[in-house]
Amino acid sequence: MQNAWLSLKGINCSIDICGDSFDKLIKVVQSTIGRVDVLITSGGAWTGDRDLIVKVLAKLGWNPLFHRVRMGPGKAVGMGLLHGKPVFCLPGGPPSNEMAFFMIVLPATLRMAGHRKAPFPELFGRLSMELTGQKDWTQFVRCDVTRQGYEYLLTPLDMTRRISGMGRTRAIVKIPEGVDQIKSGAIVPFAAMDLD
Repeated sequence: MQNAWLSLKGINCSIDICGDSFDKLIKVVQSTIGRVDVLITSGGAWTGDRDLIVKVLAKLGWNPLFHRVRMGPGKAVGMGLLHGKPVFCLPGGPPSNEMAFFMIVLPATLRMAGHRKAPFPELFGRLSMELTGQKDWTQFVRCDVTRQGYEYLLTPLDMTRRISGMGRTRAIVKIPEGVDQIKSGAIVPFAAMDLD
């Protein structure tokens, strides 16, 4: 997914696949970091016994700038510098991986490449139903979008079927930290992912 979005935005990229092995990950990171401007890892970013990438990067001497943030989904995301190059660590769960990429990694990578605009246009739409979040962190909600006259109507997607919900996402609405409810009918900004 990341490869497709980066390519769409004009960023040359390649993929290396490595299993959950500390030694293999060390070799792949060491061989990759010298030939890229930015390294993006996917999976293993949490702190469990099987989450290896942050441990590998620590062993290689990276300078972590942040790891785990107050956003959902995507809280396990991390970023640091290894040999002076930015390294982003994305969580492995598909919804978390995708949202951390869209909200943190893609904008940062495009900015480093000299792009001035945000990856997705920000528009305004009316919520078809109430949104609830957690007051102590920023929540991102995937939505469908329909046109009603001159207005966009935002309908939050049922994410109990996570993969199909991700595939139907046409907009992302942010519930900011400090807010736990946005009423139905409210006009809110949204990131326009795919509008006809």
